[in-house]
Amino acid sequence: MTSLTKALTLVGIMLNLGVSSAQNSNNYTPQSTAKALTDYYLTNLQEKIYVITDKPYYAQSDTIWYHAYLVNAISHQPLTLSSTIYVDLINEQEEIIEQQILSIQEGQASGEFVIEEKQAPGTYMIRAYSQWMQNFDEAFMFKKEFEILNVWPQSETEITASDSVNQIENSTSPVKPKVTLSLYPEGGQLVNGIGSVVGVKSTVSGSPVAISGKLINKKSTASYPIKTDKYGIGMMYMSNPGDPYEIILDTPAVEVSYEWPEIKTNSYSLKIYNRYNAKNLMVVVETDIPGGLEGCYIVGHTRGEPFVGYTLQGVSNLSKKMISIPNSSIPTGVAHLTLFDPESRPSAERLIFSNQGDKIISPAIELRKTKLKPREKVSLDIDLGDTLGAFTTISVTNNSVINRSSDSENIGSYLLLSSDLKGEIDDPYQYFQTDNRESFARLDQLMLTHGWRRFTWQDVLVDSIAPMPIKWENGLSISGQLKDFVTRKKPNTGWVQIVGMSLKNKSIFEGFDMKSQYTDSIGRFHFNNFLFTDSVKFVISSKKSEKGKINRFYIDLDETPAPKIPAFSQHPLIKESQKENFIEKSNKQFIIEKSSGEQVIVLDEMQITAKRETKVKDAVRGRYMSPDYRLIADSILVPVLSLADYLRQIPFIFFDNDNSPTIRNQTPLIFLDGYEIDATFAMDYVRSMSADDIFFVDVDRQGMTSGRGIPTIYIYTKSGNGVELTPNLMETPGLRELTHPGFHTAREFYEPDYSTANKKPDYRLQLYWQPKIEIKNGKAHVEFYVGDDRGMTYDIILEGMTKSGKAIVGKSEFRVE
Repeated sequence: MTSLTKALTLVGIMLNLGVSSAQNSNNYTPQSTAKALTDYYLTNLQEKIYVITDKPYYAQSDTIWYHAYLVNAISHQPLTLSSTIYVDLINEQEEIIEQQILSIQEGQASGEFVIEEKQAPGTYMIRAYSQWMQNFDEAFMFKKEFEILNVWPQSETEITASDSVNQIENSTSPVKPKVTLSLYPEGGQLVNGIGSVVGVKSTVSGSPVAISGKLINKKSTASYPIKTDKYGIGMMYMSNPGDPYEIILDTPAVEVSYEWPEIKTNSYSLKIYNRYNAKNLMVVVETDIPGGLEGCYIVGHTRGEPFVGYTLQGVSNLSKKMISIPNSSIPTGVAHLTLFDPESRPSAERLIFSNQGDKIISPAIELRKTKLKPREKVSLDIDLGDTLGAFTTISVTNNSVINRSSDSENIGSYLLLSSDLKGEIDDPYQYFQTDNRESFARLDQLMLTHGWRRFTWQDVLVDSIAPMPIKWENGLSISGQLKDFVTRKKPNTGWVQIVGMSLKNKSIFEGFDMKSQYTDSIGRFHFNNFLFTDSVKFVISSKKSEKGKINRFYIDLDETPAPKIPAFSQHPLIKESQKENFIEKSNKQFIIEKSSGEQVIVLDEMQITAKRETKVKDAVRGRYMSPDYRLIADSILVPVLSLADYLRQIPFIFFDNDNSPTIRNQTPLIFLDGYEIDATFAMDYVRSMSADDIFFVDVDRQGMTSGRGIPTIYIYTKSGNGVELTPNLMETPGLRELTHPGFHTAREFYEPDYSTANKKPDYRLQLYWQPKIEIKNGKAHVEFYVGDDRGMTYDIILEGMTKSGKAIVGKSEFRVE
């Protein structure tokens, strides 16, 4: 049973609790509210992307190997609307320095970013999303920060944030440090006269810091302890929020800044008593409204899957009510409990984390040998037990140089925790590693300080759900609208034709025929489901009929705006000691790579201009001996704007009433950079091609070169023959050009084979990277070679997904003696 089907079933029976059928004034009940939530998720199905990288940080000249998983946001299965995703490499100046478009197969795809030798060191970000995800909050998009380090580092000193307030106090800085406290009342609000837990986040300049102190009631002089951990997360208790309070830290030399949440009246309080190993979750609802609990109700869900609905009845004389929910009924993940008032308005909300232990699998990783010699083969087996189908990614790195913290983000912590909470979470996997009272309490405090959901109840509780403005992509697409060429506003209808040519092999790309379609009533067209992996130059034309002449309309091509680039965290990502060791080792391998096999000297860029005759000969490539007439573009002295203007310089080419060229009263064949193109399209192209792109034109008046006795025009472009090209904006009525990069094709990770002789030194920090290992019947086998480094320990990191939506997280190690 899928999660969505299960959710619909739960709506009908409303788990565990005696749910009343009484209607409130807006005709909403817990059942109908839960069904509205399920309908919303079914209509607005959301996606999650997680990107696995081979290392946590990189050096100049490195390659960033990555693998992306696209899953359903509810079930985490690879069952999504999109089959196309975008992966951006972003620098600290918030510039996209490279974008790769990936075609998703079986919920996943691979890629790599090559770091230039002189790439500016600093913090970078990988951001991944589908076009469909742009319909929702940009915070849902995957992002991951990392550093690129200088292979030849300069002497420098960095100041990083401390992890405790005592270290800040001992600082020699003349400026008095300021600790900022952010306060988060349980349930979302403080209600006058009702005691409440308040979540606390403590930071210095945006970085987490541990603090301790007291909350003092200035009216009663009572005090309550405040303490946050090294991640800046903790809590305090306010017995009467209406009284005046003051926060005093135990470190008086540190200035503290905070802002009290608003104290409300005629409102509601929602408290959760979430105890370690308790069978039941205790929910307490309280109000200062006389008789205000009557008709209120609670709905609980995890990622849109309802697990409880309860109406408060017979409580007209009560201001406080306790409800019990079996913990076993709450699915694994971030669970939301929302209190609705009698008018079905969401009035309070609390998040908890439920872990049934069923969503993360730790595979058995068995090494045939755990201690190896240099250049020996590693042989390991992966065992997932009874898993029917799964894929995993494996990365093997030197752990004395590359710190792979076991607490850091992985696919399990991201899908179950980080992707459903707003804001950054430090070392998220720590909350999954230890099962004890302390870690359970810290996770609950995290829920207090990171409240968030993927929707607003105002969008859910409506009569009809509006369609999403951006559609999902099942391939690459080109769309736009026909408009009046002068005003560029008034829409026009008509035929639109598109043809594409591969820029790699200068031919119409394989599997693509010329396509035509008639626009809709407002002139819109949409060509979709293109699948190509090389850059393709498209020409789009407006036609009076499907095979007719050009319609002089303006072709306005759609440009889907890129999502807003998220802010960088400004947190230090690597310790200085780790940087130094990594740079030293990276520099050693960099020199080996640059010098292996032959002497390599890197020279400054040089401009070399070949003779024009040589370039022309190379372009012709021996297709014919010599033309009847050759016209070199840069030999024309009169002003020319288009290819048609060039052809008019040739004495035996004439133009008919349709402005089409003729030779000997015949329509000539047209070859573009050596490839014949469709006659109708060719005439459009001749009439529209910009002068800036012409290299030279050959004409065979007799038709001998084609072997068909038909006069032939051979057009050679600068862009197709390695000649510098002036940008062509293609602003011709009825025609537009567009170059599309196509889907990225991932390279293969280099693996040396030491079963044969190889004298090249090998001090690689990354021994192995395999992005997609299929696990059949729960098992897989992997082999690779180690390098020359002795006395080193290597981490084996596994991350992946089962086809049923469970995360795979595993780690092992071996040593080279």
